[in-house]
Amino acid sequence: MAEAPLEDQLTGLLETFEERLVDAAVATSPFVTEAARHIIAAGGKRFRPLLVFLASRFGGEVSEEDLMRAAMVMELTHVASLYHDDVMDVADLRREPLGQPAVGQLGRDPGRRLPLRPRLHHGCRAGRRVCPPSG
Repeated sequence: MAEAPLEDQLTGLLETFEERLVDAAVATSPFVTEAARHIIAAGGKRFRPLLVFLASRFGGEVSEEDLMRAAMVMELTHVASLYHDDVMDVADLRREPLGQPAVGQLGRDPGRRLPLRPRLHHGCRAGRRVCPPSG
């Protein structure tokens, strides 16, 4: 039986990834969960996970679970940087996609700063699962 065309394989991986990304955007704080999901729901090209999926074609066999984890680390790191930009810019609207409210404008006190540390912590924890320290 012939293998599906690469485009179809990548589309399937990205669809699975998108579902898992929403599930991964959960923190112990409902406020942080809301902010992370706000950024994820704004959409995007998901270029970073796509690069992970493509790069996996050039190495040895990788389980889909490990591949999804690696892609998740890349995307959640990117989400954390967008989250940080929203907080530091103290802007009403996001730059991309244009017109979307910035994270800091989710009906909260304008002077309140959103915590970045929990998102980075989850990204680092996920990274250790994909690439555990040697030794």
